[in-house]
Amino acid sequence: MCIPLPQLPPPNERCRRLVKALEGLCLLEIALSGMSMFVSYDLFFYMIFSAIILYLGYTQLDVCSMFYYIFFSAIQLFAILIRYGTYLQTGQPEVQYPILFVVFSLILMIFNTVAIAIAARAFGEFRKITLEQRQQHIPPPLRTGLAQQQGYGAVGKKIVSLDKWLTFVLFRGK
Repeated sequence: MCIPLPQLPPPNERCRRLVKALEGLCLLEIALSGMSMFVSYDLFFYMIFSAIILYLGYTQLDVCSMFYYIFFSAIQLFAILIRYGTYLQTGQPEVQYPILFVVFSLILMIFNTVAIAIAARAFGEFRKITLEQRQQHIPPPLRTGLAQQQGYGAVGKKIVSLDKWLTFVLFRGK
C-alpha cells in the first residue's frame, strides 16, 4: 500500500465540494495537531491518527473511514471538554502556560465541532453513492420485487419480525 493513495473521482458536484472541504479539513487537522500539544500530549496522537483516517476517507470515498473519523473527532472533543472543564473547576491546568491552554482548547473545540458536522455530511453523501453503486449491481429480478413476491431475502414475506420472534422465544411455553 503506497501513500498517497490514488484518489477516486467524485461522481457529482456535491461530492466534489465535500471532498475539497475534507482536504482542507485534513490539512488543518495536521496543522492543529501541533497546537494540541499545549492541551494534551495524547491528543496529538489522536489528531494525527484522525488525519490519516480522514485522508483515507476522502481519497477512497469510504463510508467506514468517515464513520471512524467522526468517532475519533467526538473522542477528541470529549477529551478537550474534560480537560478544559477540569481546568475551569480546579483553576490548575496540566500544562505550563494556562492562557495558551485556554485559547488552544477553545480553538480545538470549535474545530472538532465543525469537523464532525462536515464529516457527517460527507458520510451521508458517500453512503448515498455506495448504495447507488450497490443498486446497480443487483440483478433485475431482485430490483423489481420478485424476491418480495416469492418470499426470499430481507424483504420477503417469510422473514419473521424481531418482535414476533422475541414473543415466540419468551412466551412459547405459556
